[in-house]
Amino acid sequence: MNLGLNFAGNDLLFAVSAGGHVDSVHHIGRISLAVDTRRAVRNPSSSAMGVVQSSVKDLITKFGIQRIRIVVSPDLESWVTVPKLVYDHVDEREAYLSVLYHGEERAELVPTWHDMCNRDYKLMSIRRKPVLAAYRAIGELAPEYDLCSEFEAGMQWISRLSSPGGVLMIGSHNQLLTIASYTFGGLRAATWLRYDDPSDLRYMWPHMAESAKWMSGIHDRVVLFGSQAWHHSELLKGFHDPAIPISRLDSLHLIGVAAEEKTYGFGLDEAFPAIMMAIN
Repeated sequence: MNLGLNFAGNDLLFAVSAGGHVDSVHHIGRISLAVDTRRAVRNPSSSAMGVVQSSVKDLITKFGIQRIRIVVSPDLESWVTVPKLVYDHVDEREAYLSVLYHGEERAELVPTWHDMCNRDYKLMSIRRKPVLAAYRAIGELAPEYDLCSEFEAGMQWISRLSSPGGVLMIGSHNQLLTIASYTFGGLRAATWLRYDDPSDLRYMWPHMAESAKWMSGIHDRVVLFGSQAWHHSELLKGFHDPAIPISRLDSLHLIGVAAEEKTYGFGLDEAFPAIMMAIN
């Protein structure tokens, strides 16, 4: 059984796979804790982290979990699009990393490479080992674990669509927004940004789109997920052609999975990354 996890504020969002049924999940849930989960996973020695670990242990025992797939907070990663020529040559890869993380110890950097729809490029996700300590501590509670980037949840969702077309996916979180573009069933680009107040996005989005043209490019649809998706949906409509449908992934039907429970006391768009991690 797989356990997918993502964090939002005081909430631990999770989903449990349904054995070999790739279109189903056994359970989707939210555990509200007395600690800020996103802060807890930044401090592995804190008492708050102990609370998170205890909750995950309970889930492992209850559901017989063999593998955990955890979504790492995007602001603990760097997402960079790199020419495949760089990826193909070890010396070029290492030189690129040394430029991006000048002065950092190479042994502390963990680069992960992802295919893109444009085969001439790769997307590199870079993390620093020290900031992953808490995530590793959670993962090591199970026999196997994976640490995943948020755009991988989108890749999993897109891969399940019969006619994916062009999709812009927006992860709406407290003071953090992720944006990923998918086309021809593959990843086109991805980035994230911090904001202080949602109204700031009216200025930040157009500013970023000046250099990342794909953010305001043509898409067949725009989909939102995350704890703030309900709050951002109207605001983000202003950045796109009004003819482009915008929806929240807030139902089993839209997410494309089946589950025994049909109604939930929380938005399924909050647990979307965990659901995708569970069924992978």
